[in-house]
Amino acid sequence: MASLGSRVQNSLDETRMLILGAQVLVGFEFQAVLQPGFERLPAHLQQLKVLGLALMLVAVGLLIAPAAFHQIVERGDDSERLLGFASRAAAFALLPFALSIGVDVYLAVFAVVGSVAAFVGGSAAALFALFFWYGLEWLIRPHARAQSPNTEDPVNQPTATQLSDKIKQVLTEARVVLPGAQALLGFQFAAILMDAFARLPKELQVLHLISLGLLAATIVFLMAPTSTS
Repeated sequence: MASLGSRVQNSLDETRMLILGAQVLVGFEFQAVLQPGFERLPAHLQQLKVLGLALMLVAVGLLIAPAAFHQIVERGDDSERLLGFASRAAAFALLPFALSIGVDVYLAVFAVVGSVAAFVGGSAAALFALFFWYGLEWLIRPHARAQSPNTEDPVNQPTATQLSDKIKQVLTEARVVLPGAQALLGFQFAAILMDAFARLPKELQVLHLISLGLLAATIVFLMAPTSTS
């Protein structure tokens, strides 16, 4: 069996694979509401697009949570509790991720061929993702359990982690968040130059600038460890 540190590192790497795509999609979702085509959508489809954005934000929040849990709760130490938390967070995150994909496919197909095909396409996309993210695991799990020996439940106490491993893991966790934050900042800068942005109420424009400033500060914090190493 792999060591606890190796399993934690693998879990962080797997989370990074999931979150990079989710963060980029969040940027596109935010930018979509300022595109001219968004205004041409019926009101109920505009609301559906916002729902898709909300689902993707939930997925991103869940995928970021293990890194925060590792550093805040476990103080950088490895533990079986961290592995369990990361596994549950990823499992919960994939559900809104799949539903958001279904919403986006529905809207894309609706714009081309109409509502009936859009419903079929959106449902098929969501079910396709759900099958590969949940269905295969449910099919494989009984067979895997039958082949694995019975083991006692692991102790949930953290184990002391070497400093070199802590540094490696915290840098991995920073890389989990940084690319998406950078992409989202780029989308927010681009949004200011769109025609739809000028038509927003002034208070919403100011709110966007505040959000942009907070995100820029986040990126500075995430990049700071590399400048001090």
